[in-house]
Amino acid sequence: MNLLIVDDQSTVVNSLKEKLEGRIGQIGEIFTATSAEEAKLIMMSFSVQILFTDIEMPEENGLSLLKWTLKKYPDIVGVLLTSHADFSYAKEAIKLGGFDYILQPARLEEIEDVLLRAAAEVQKRNRFQKIEETGARIRDQQDLVMELFLINAREGNNAECEKLYKKLMSLFDAEFEHCVFWTAQIKIVRFGKKKNTWEADLLKLVFRNVLEELFEEQGVRVQAAKDDLMYYYLAAAAEEGALQESQWRKGMEYFTAFLNSHMDFQVAVFANPSVSREYDVALHRQRTENAPGIYWNRPEAGAVSPEEDDAEIRIRKAQSYIRENLSRSISRSEVAEYLHINEDYFGRTFKKYTGYTFKDYDNLVRMETAKNLLEKTRLPVSMIAEKVGFDNFSHFSQAFRKYSGKTPSEYR
Repeated sequence: MNLLIVDDQSTVVNSLKEKLEGRIGQIGEIFTATSAEEAKLIMMSFSVQILFTDIEMPEENGLSLLKWTLKKYPDIVGVLLTSHADFSYAKEAIKLGGFDYILQPARLEEIEDVLLRAAAEVQKRNRFQKIEETGARIRDQQDLVMELFLINAREGNNAECEKLYKKLMSLFDAEFEHCVFWTAQIKIVRFGKKKNTWEADLLKLVFRNVLEELFEEQGVRVQAAKDDLMYYYLAAAAEEGALQESQWRKGMEYFTAFLNSHMDFQVAVFANPSVSREYDVALHRQRTENAPGIYWNRPEAGAVSPEEDDAEIRIRKAQSYIRENLSRSISRSEVAEYLHINEDYFGRTFKKYTGYTFKDYDNLVRMETAKNLLEKTRLPVSMIAEKVGFDNFSHFSQAFRKYSGKTPSEYR
């Protein structure tokens, strides 16, 4: 790591540099500057980890330099030097985020001691940064595996789901010796007037933060993913035995009540009352209730009748068919024919399982896809309109504004 010494007297900085060179093993290059302006140029041009600066300097003093440094390079450890025993200086240095304060003249041993502690602080911050970066990478992996799991669940690929479920558990190995999942599904049944302020990433963050705070004492880590428009899937990872069923029930009831009383949307929460160690096809079965509140899945929920199972599979296929044909207009009769069932029966069953009419769901998928493309790509709006099945740009703009409250350009 490198040190920068700043003092308006060149004899002082050169003398201190000469005394410190080679005495502290962790210190590599020692830079010197005789003004705040020169010090800034050095920090902008070279890697600096520790700053020693005099306070009393003409034009710009050391306190001002420290403030600039910590704003632009917050990882630099700053130490202030002064020949005045004025406590107000020390107080200001601490307020600005300075690491230490040395009263001059100081013995070389005292300066070395401060430098050693500053070097240790740099190493500690580097370790924390690496831990945070590793944690962020693991969280990204968890998000990706969760999304892949839900895609395969929607398509009925149970064998792949089992692999991904185990993979998701393995990503928590660093935090838990014996990881188990407590799972729940959330359905947004109603938005308030501010619907368009609640993007998927923000909703996932809300769900995750509220649950992790509720179960902080049990060390729970929550993974959240969007599962087809208004559905979200939650997996609360915990050490086996750390969270009891009674605690889970009480916490989820509070979680549901909190969201429905404090947020600008209403939810139906479908929670599994017992811990999950293995993948169960029933865990991702979409529930059809549309009233806000909490619903506890029965242990035997997976044992559905063949007729119910067949109907759900057909609706999943219909949803996939809609997503796969966004670039053109499709009708309810076309999808019913694709599924080889009566159109009216399909319409009733679709509404039962999704909570939407076919027309409303079709429009919802197109508009949500358009929003995603507007947010995450630089595609021309006219091309986005084509991708979601609109030949006429004006019609797309009107439909999008009706759905989101903004024109496509305003939304972007």
